[in-house]
Amino acid sequence: MASTDPLRDLVERIAALLPAGGLALPDAYREELRALLQGVLARGEWVTRDAFDAQVAVLHRAQARLAELEARLEALESAPASSDPA
Repeated sequence: MASTDPLRDLVERIAALLPAGGLALPDAYREELRALLQGVLARGEWVTRDAFDAQVAVLHRAQARLAELEARLEALESAPASSDPA
């Protein structure tokens, strides 16, 4: 039965990757590894997939708008200058 602690599961998976001929990973090392992983994960700025996808959509719209504005600016810059009535 799988543990309800995702970090403990990750530590167990890492321990399972160690060479079979070596010694088993002592419990003290497992706890150190768990604490290390918990610290690394706690420092991360994590977002949900939905929030990530929403930000990607916003970025795409902003890039499209920027391209439109750049095209308009280019058209304005290349248009002949109108003479001011004196």
